[in-house]
Amino acid sequence: METVEMVNKKPVVLGEGGVKIPFLDRFKVQIVSKSLSKKFAKFMNPGKTRVLEVGCGYDARLLRSLSKKIHSGVGIDFSVNDQIKGDSNFEYMEGDLFECMPQLKSESFDLILFLSILEHLDNPLAALKEARRLLLPGGYIFFNSPNWFGKWVLENVMTTKLLDPKRIISNQVDTHKMYFSPRDMWPILIEAGFISSDIKLWRSNFHCSLSGIIHKSTK
Repeated sequence: METVEMVNKKPVVLGEGGVKIPFLDRFKVQIVSKSLSKKFAKFMNPGKTRVLEVGCGYDARLLRSLSKKIHSGVGIDFSVNDQIKGDSNFEYMEGDLFECMPQLKSESFDLILFLSILEHLDNPLAALKEARRLLLPGGYIFFNSPNWFGKWVLENVMTTKLLDPKRIISNQVDTHKMYFSPRDMWPILIEAGFISSDIKLWRSNFHCSLSGIIHKSTK
């Protein structure tokens, strides 16, 4: 879930090498974990549900918080903490998502998570097409990304010297390639192969983000 900052043009996952995870990101993990457990309460099955988190973060905190609610999970990020790689029901892939996702078998996940990830991509459409390939029929994508109001808040409030003295959030913001409104995201999801009636979008995080649940129809 943690986004990356650029150090000498090399992506560094927050939490790696002592790179501090901002309070906002730590708080968001708790909120999203509770939200997922609530929204997908009937869907999650400890004996069955398989989850993929794209951009899981160095410590995969969100994915691991779901361990008692799902059967197994896969996390993808540029770097993952060696200490968690022994988790019995989780696998981790290190590298660029566009290199890792194609290695996974089609129709092998019930739920795919993109949390604070799509805004960093040059080609979010390609990532969502690949996610659709990986979803089982009847499966879901859950995403959360800053919207255009969130851009203003990030640039004018969250990156002030008072709240961001070490420019950790500022460095994250500088890697953003896009912000999304429902009008921006809708055609991307349609082009990725999803149908209109299976797309649900709403503003979240005090109207600073766009969240979505996208169903892979069995029709």
